[in-house]
Amino acid sequence: MRRRGFYRNSFIEQVTGTENQTVKISLERIIKIICEQNKITEKELAGSSRNRKLSECRGIICWLAKKINVSTLSKIGVRFNRDIATLSRIVNKIEKRMGEDKSCKDKILRYFNNAITQARLV
Repeated sequence: MRRRGFYRNSFIEQVTGTENQTVKISLERIIKIICEQNKITEKELAGSSRNRKLSECRGIICWLAKKINVSTLSKIGVRFNRDIATLSRIVNKIEKRMGEDKSCKDKILRYFNNAITQARLV
């Protein structure tokens, strides 16, 4: 059983060059990276807006948090004032888009790589 927040995945390790390393990544770090790179605030993510950009950012945060095992969708739902079903639906949509759209997959892997890089700096 892997520890929460410690992440190792051979595919992503190969893509990001982090083989044979364990890196601690937190939900806060993921949120910070997504917010900074999209020029939005966490307050906007938790707001009632259904803006496409905000919705996509929430989905990416959920997908990354789920893959890295740093948080549950339930906890993220509470943090962003969203229902778990809504977050689950957007995670599935993100996964589908990643399978169909290479640029989407590359974008999300860049977010992941940035999270790993920042985790190493701490």
